Amino acid sequence: MREERIWVRIGDMGSYGWFHDVLEAAYYFEEVEVFHEGVVPRWRNGGFEIFQYTGENYVSMYWGDDDANFIRDLNAEDREVIEDFCYETPTIAYLI
Repeated sequence: MREERIWVRIGDMGSYGWFHDVLEAAYYFEEVEVFHEGVVPRWRNGGFEIFQYTGENYVSMYWGDDDANFIRDLNAEDREVIEDFCYETPTIAYLI
């Protein structure tokens, strides 16, 4: 069986990149300022919408294979990791 990875693309002009897990992707989103404290993303199939990333310009985020082929959406636990980052300041997030 092929290894599952988190695949991410920010907006429709971005390129896909992969991460080992949801937490690693969450730190990346925080670094590039996708998150704004207290604002939770609106989940959709294959990702989420937040601020300027809406409609077809959403943030893609899903579990895929080595070639970025979709395997499955994020589950409730995965989504909770992302939502937790939306409520924390960077200082708190990095101390956990």
